[in-house]
Amino acid sequence: METFESAYDAARKNPRKKEIVQLLKIMRVNKRRDSGLVVEFGIIALSMNLGDERWPVLEQVFVAALDTANDELSNSCLDALLQKFKDSSRVKRLVGMQNEAKRQFSAAAEVYDELLESNPANALAMKRRVALLKGQGKLKEAMKELNKFIDQYAADPSAWQELGELYLSMSKYDSAAFC
Repeated sequence: METFESAYDAARKNPRKKEIVQLLKIMRVNKRRDSGLVVEFGIIALSMNLGDERWPVLEQVFVAALDTANDELSNSCLDALLQKFKDSSRVKRLVGMQNEAKRQFSAAAEVYDELLESNPANALAMKRRVALLKGQGKLKEAMKELNKFIDQYAADPSAWQELGELYLSMSKYDSAAFC
């Protein structure tokens, strides 16, 4: 598989559909988060006919636009996703993330609660609820939610790491040692 560096060089030298889509795909697959770069190349990519690649690129650019506070771009991406996948739990989660970015915490909580009501095992909605609580500085509540998550998904290493970090931030070193 192509490396990030070679894909980046190819997209820089020759910003055509193939090179840009490949770069964005490598970034998604390898969970490389460089929001400025995603926005830069994503805007170019979205001006092209991407076929089925359009949807993952829209989602990726949406998240990057939230990170960079590019409201116009995030709204545009979310509108396109909602138009195509109106009832998708994945897109509804993105609505919640946009509410978080706008500091509309109760609206975000409603979205995540609805998702969990329709599917109590929705791991991504559970994690977003933890992130929402952390973002509001409600660390004890976040810890409680994260413990509920770990009860269902004990093999999730990122959840254990997050729990350990929460315990450490609250000076609960004995508890952190078990994470």
